[in-house]
Amino acid sequence: MEVFLLYFLLFLLVAVLIAAIVGKIVAKKSGLVVLKKLICIEGLDINNVEYIVELYNEYLMFRHQERNVKLSLEKIENVALQSESEIINTNKGVLKRALVGGALLGPAGAVVGGMTGQNKVDKVYRNFLMISYRNNDSLNHIILKRSESDKTISKTAVDFELKAFADKIKSKIPNLSISTTKEL
Repeated sequence: MEVFLLYFLLFLLVAVLIAAIVGKIVAKKSGLVVLKKLICIEGLDINNVEYIVELYNEYLMFRHQERNVKLSLEKIENVALQSESEIINTNKGVLKRALVGGALLGPAGAVVGGMTGQNKVDKVYRNFLMISYRNNDSLNHIILKRSESDKTISKTAVDFELKAFADKIKSKIPNLSISTTKEL
């Protein structure tokens, strides 16, 4: 029984390794360079949903459920990184201070204790990737941001992961410039 289990586990390991190798070969033959989960803010048929964005040697593919949008790299005119900042004020410890003040000095202590709560000011950045492309005679834009489920969202003005994705796109398109990060 133990020998059978050992052979079965060995078989599973070999099957997983073969599947991984075949997957890499298929991806390489299809020209898949990189794929990224991004939320489309504007520019695709369905906005404010997560797309899987795949960069191939000749095109970008935007996938959402059954909907696929293919954008030829030849049509892309610009790739820009932009950031938007927002200042968020949060009151820290107001309730705790009011309770302690109320317990020590009654209703007047609760009011004074609540008023002494500290305000915490945070500056939060939202980073965007804007892809400008020409369709017939009109210039169109696709604006993307990182998925909220992505735990490594940048807290700085430059999102280095989005910049790396933009650099990959640029590497496939000769004479394409990537605009530097601008704050909106």
